[in-house]
Amino acid sequence: MTRAALAIAVAGLCAGAALAAEPEPLDEEFLEYLAEFEDSGDNWTWFADDDKQDAAAAKAASMAKTAAKSAAKSEEKVDP
Repeated sequence: MTRAALAIAVAGLCAGAALAAEPEPLDEEFLEYLAEFEDSGDNWTWFADDDKQDAAAAKAASMAKTAAKSAAKSEEKVDP
Protein backbone atom coordinates (compact mmCIF):
# COMPACT_ATOMS: atom_id res chain seq x y z
CA MET A 1 0.00 0.00 0.00
CA THR A 2 2.83 2.40 0.80
CA ARG A 3 4.49 1.77 -2.55
CA ALA A 4 1.25 2.54 -4.35
CA ALA A 5 0.83 5.78 -2.43
CA LEU A 6 4.42 6.73 -3.19
CA ALA A 7 3.93 5.95 -6.89
CA ILE A 8 0.77 8.08 -6.98
CA ALA A 9 2.55 10.96 -5.23
CA VAL A 10 5.48 10.84 -7.66
CA ALA A 11 3.14 10.68 -10.66
CA GLY A 12 1.20 13.64 -9.31
CA LEU A 13 4.33 15.71 -8.85
CA CYS A 14 5.53 14.90 -12.35
CA ALA A 15 2.16 15.74 -13.88
CA GLY A 16 1.96 18.99 -11.94
CA ALA A 17 5.37 20.08 -13.17
CA ALA A 18 4.42 19.29 -16.76
CA LEU A 19 1.20 21.29 -16.54
CA ALA A 20 2.92 24.27 -14.94
CA ALA A 21 5.64 24.50 -17.58
CA GLU A 22 5.52 27.30 -20.12
CA PRO A 23 4.42 26.12 -23.57
CA GLU A 24 7.15 26.24 -26.16
CA PRO A 25 6.58 28.53 -29.15
CA LEU A 26 6.04 26.84 -32.48
CA ASP A 27 9.13 26.90 -34.63
CA GLU A 28 9.13 28.14 -38.20
CA GLU A 29 9.72 24.71 -39.76
CA PHE A 30 6.65 23.27 -38.04
CA LEU A 31 4.50 26.21 -39.15
CA GLU A 32 5.68 25.72 -42.73
CA TYR A 33 4.84 22.01 -42.44
CA LEU A 34 1.33 22.89 -41.32
CA ALA A 35 0.96 25.43 -44.11
CA GLU A 36 1.56 22.67 -46.67
CA PHE A 37 -1.75 21.12 -45.66
CA GLU A 38 -3.72 24.34 -46.00
CA ASP A 39 -6.15 24.44 -48.89
CA SER A 40 -7.66 27.52 -50.48
CA GLY A 41 -11.10 26.09 -49.71
CA ASP A 42 -10.45 25.85 -45.96
CA ASN A 43 -12.97 27.72 -43.84
CA TRP A 44 -11.65 28.79 -40.44
CA THR A 45 -14.55 31.11 -39.59
CA TRP A 46 -16.14 28.38 -37.48
CA PHE A 47 -13.25 28.66 -35.02
CA ALA A 48 -13.29 32.45 -35.11
CA ASP A 49 -17.01 32.47 -34.26
CA ASP A 50 -16.35 30.33 -31.19
CA ASP A 51 -13.66 32.75 -30.04
CA LYS A 52 -16.01 35.70 -30.47
CA GLN A 53 -18.77 33.94 -28.52
CA ASP A 54 -16.37 33.07 -25.71
CA ALA A 55 -15.16 36.67 -25.51
CA ALA A 56 -18.73 38.02 -25.48
CA ALA A 57 -19.73 35.59 -22.71
CA ALA A 58 -16.71 36.57 -20.62
CA LYS A 59 -17.48 40.26 -21.08
CA ALA A 60 -21.14 39.76 -20.11
CA ALA A 61 -20.13 37.82 -16.99
CA SER A 62 -17.70 40.57 -16.02
CA MET A 63 -20.34 43.26 -16.50
CA ALA A 64 -22.88 41.27 -14.44
CA LYS A 65 -20.35 40.86 -11.64
CA THR A 66 -19.60 44.59 -11.66
CA ALA A 67 -23.31 45.43 -11.61
CA ALA A 68 -23.89 43.07 -8.70
CA LYS A 69 -21.07 44.68 -6.73
CA SER A 70 -22.39 48.19 -7.35
CA ALA A 71 -25.92 47.09 -6.39
CA ALA A 72 -24.60 45.59 -3.16
CA LYS A 73 -22.74 48.81 -2.36
CA SER A 74 -25.81 50.95 -3.00
CA GLU A 75 -27.89 48.68 -0.72
CA GLU A 76 -25.31 49.08 2.03
CA LYS A 77 -25.56 52.86 1.76
CA VAL A 78 -29.39 52.77 2.01
CA ASP A 79 -29.57 50.51 5.07
CA PRO A 80 -28.77 52.47 8.26
